[in-house]
Amino acid sequence: MAKIKETSFQKKLVYLLRGRGAMVLNVHGHGMQGAGWPDLYVLHNLWTGWIELKVGKREVTALQGIKIRDIRKRGENALILRLHDDGVIQLENRYTSITLKGLSSDNVLTFLQEASNETE
Repeated sequence: MAKIKETSFQKKLVYLLRGRGAMVLNVHGHGMQGAGWPDLYVLHNLWTGWIELKVGKREVTALQGIKIRDIRKRGENALILRLHDDGVIQLENRYTSITLKGLSSDNVLTFLQEASNETE
């Protein structure tokens, strides 16, 4: 599988989420906002929370890790969604990780719900 860029992965995910009726805020780091915020904020009646996207072996930065921890401490969902080079998607929360081979409009929200339920 050809390596995909994070921006392409993000566009596909946003497209799928919006196709299922979610409101999605793309967060772009800049001086007025402050660094470290996850890439997406998703609002849907089935799942609401923050998603940090990573592709391949890229790791969450220290600042991103702190921001995700602080969001979780306040009772909000904050997950890391990683696309591996082989196409496997791994959703990481603070307790576990769940893997999936490919996202579709049929499974994207269920996938997010399952990962969030692992925290209970």
